[in-house]
Amino acid sequence: MEASVDSFDFVIMVLVALQVGLQPVVTKACVKENVSGQSMVLAEMAVSVGLAIALVPREIMLNWSPMESIWLVGPPAAVYALRSWFKQAAYRLCDGVTFNVLNQTKVVFC
Repeated sequence: MEASVDSFDFVIMVLVALQVGLQPVVTKACVKENVSGQSMVLAEMAVSVGLAIALVPREIMLNWSPMESIWLVGPPAAVYALRSWFKQAAYRLCDGVTFNVLNQTKVVFC
């Protein structure tokens, strides 16, 4: 089976590369130093939850249980929130290249 990359896949890869490369620069330029990292993480989590609720089909939500959700996704969500909090601190302390190299090391541990 031969793998190939069509033009759509290539465009998506380029967009992801641009987003990863520009995100620290944009964050430093747009977020003031006195903004709390915890506030940034809470805003990021709120947007994620809002998007998830908006994008999940309604029929899937019919059998939804809040306790089951907390039990299943609570621990990974807590780790993700802690990682986001550390990421906000790293944005402020590192230059873009250093941040991206350190941020991509997570791939090694997955």
